[in-house]
Amino acid sequence: MFKEQNKDDKYELYDGEVKFRYFKETVQSAIGYAHQHSKFEVYFSPTAVQGSLNINSNKVSWNTPCVLIVYPNMLHSSIMADSKTYERYYFSFGKKMLDCFDAHIIPKILTEQNSCCLFTLSEEGAQELRRIIDPVIKRENGASVQERELAFMMFMTRLCEITKDEDIYKLNTMISYVFDVMKYIIDNFKGTLTSTDIARHFSISRSKLERNFRSSTGYSVHEFVDICRMNEALNLLIASDFASVKRVSELCGFENETYFYLFFKRKTDMSPLEYRRMKLEGKTPSALQKRGITQ
Repeated sequence: MFKEQNKDDKYELYDGEVKFRYFKETVQSAIGYAHQHSKFEVYFSPTAVQGSLNINSNKVSWNTPCVLIVYPNMLHSSIMADSKTYERYYFSFGKKMLDCFDAHIIPKILTEQNSCCLFTLSEEGAQELRRIIDPVIKRENGASVQERELAFMMFMTRLCEITKDEDIYKLNTMISYVFDVMKYIIDNFKGTLTSTDIARHFSISRSKLERNFRSSTGYSVHEFVDICRMNEALNLLIASDFASVKRVSELCGFENETYFYLFFKRKTDMSPLEYRRMKLEGKTPSALQKRGITQ
């Protein structure tokens, strides 16, 4: 996603449920490889920048300060932006974190079934949100889990308070049961999984499943299964235990190591071991940059 990252301009805080990142850099314009995550992702741009993100079969664009929320399991590709240097805040959190708060505290928008929400902000509103989150993200010695979660909920609550309804764009055109289909695939793609199996599980015809899934996501069921397996492979290849290529292929649900090798080569223009070596050297392989693959 990012062309180059200055370590002096990046701050990261991690815990089991909330992750914060701050970037100040030049972003490479590219259409990225579609991927998905099991958590909510929030992108906060406190300054005006021309950018966009492909979510399922839709393109979401902005040119003002904004906050973009991508809901769990949604297919999305790398952010595209103009070439100037600008700031971006990134947050991710899971449903478990929301369960820690009383229902009346959680912004209602986080409990709705959307693909994404885009909040366009005034410069004054963006700076107010920055003041809420900056002390936690940039604190030299870090902050406690409770402080991070509280700061984030304050950020989300204030975001909903200062944004007018007409300045909130909600993307929720997906056929409702397809949300459940995506979650089912994500939970089961490591095994033998076909569209016939999925259609039987949801008591619908295969043709209806394929038709509804493509119209909602822009991808076929088979393509989505491949995306899940590819994302898992990219992560496992650079995990700390350095599993063998054969083991990675097994964990991702591929028929055999040879098929996995050919699949990976076709997607990335390199072998699994070449990818691992380049990532361990701290490089983003040029073949992946062209394709927008950022893991």
